[in-house]
Amino acid sequence: MIPIAGDGGHAADNGHDGLYRYYAASVAPRLLGSYSMEVPRLWKATLSMGVGRLRGSAPSVRCMSEALASITGQRPMPTRSSRSISNFKVRRGDTVGLKVTLRSRRMHELTDRLIHLYLPRVRDFRGVPASSIDAGGSISIGVRSLSVFNEVEYTAPEASGLCATLTVRATCVAQSTRLLSRVSFPLIPQ
Repeated sequence: MIPIAGDGGHAADNGHDGLYRYYAASVAPRLLGSYSMEVPRLWKATLSMGVGRLRGSAPSVRCMSEALASITGQRPMPTRSSRSISNFKVRRGDTVGLKVTLRSRRMHELTDRLIHLYLPRVRDFRGVPASSIDAGGSISIGVRSLSVFNEVEYTAPEASGLCATLTVRATCVAQSTRLLSRVSFPLIPQ
């Protein structure tokens, strides 16, 4: 197994992460032949959800926070408004969303579950268009309902979705696309 720079080998030693082992054992050596200077790799996963009109209801925000925590295994950080916007009745410092950034082992576990468990449960899911990858190599996926996550028992009528962003450390979009397709990410070719 090749050591991956930046991880210190910790993610491979814990025995819990199938996606990391697969990446280190078969994906990275193949990509190393194509990209000799730096092998593209998953850098971080960010999950965020907007609070919307429920921001005044503390129990609803707490319920959303618990739902996001059960999906990620990490307590979400509230995102606050940086300025007041009178048209939206938002004041500076109001909680407008929740966000979790995952790295290393938790990121690989979540990405593995996203690819193999959550996305196949989305109704009429045919894949993510390869054009969704931005210039930096990141890909963002919007999930409309939290019902696809089997850890969540959140069934409130105002149930909101979330946005999952996978940041890939690569030098170009082609490297990101190739890495994501190698780890079985459901990309639809352009």
